[in-house]
Amino acid sequence: MKNKFFPVIFLLLALLVMTGCNNNKEKKEAVPEKEELSIKNPWIRPGAENRNSAMYFEIYNNTAKSDTLYSVESSLAKLVQIHETYNKGNDMKGMRHVDFVVIPAHTKLQFKPGGYHVMLIGLAKDLKPGDTGEATLFFKLNGKVQVRAEVKGK
Repeated sequence: MKNKFFPVIFLLLALLVMTGCNNNKEKKEAVPEKEELSIKNPWIRPGAENRNSAMYFEIYNNTAKSDTLYSVESSLAKLVQIHETYNKGNDMKGMRHVDFVVIPAHTKLQFKPGGYHVMLIGLAKDLKPGDTGEATLFFKLNGKVQVRAEVKGK
């Protein structure tokens, strides 16, 4: 005689195995990122007094609105400007000053070699690996953001 409960028991056991029968497992929930603008991974190229260098970083705009970086100040150099590297043609690259950079909502913008960067023109002192320096970034919506960066490289 067939056991009429066998298919039901088999189905229940299969469901337990597929869904996991340990209720003590830690459940991980997605943590939403803060809605803010933040600067990460700042660093500066080494350079000699009265020469030039550059500062790099990543801007994370986790807000619902685009923001604009329009100025940078630092005591590291006589002149501090936002620059971009561009293609001049014939496999030549150049750098030029830009008045501002827009960071769209919910994006990351990298200031990196070969792209946007903060140009430090006429360094106030030698910048050697391990040294640190500060800059203030000015954003249209988020105001002043202080950045502390380490000198890295050669």
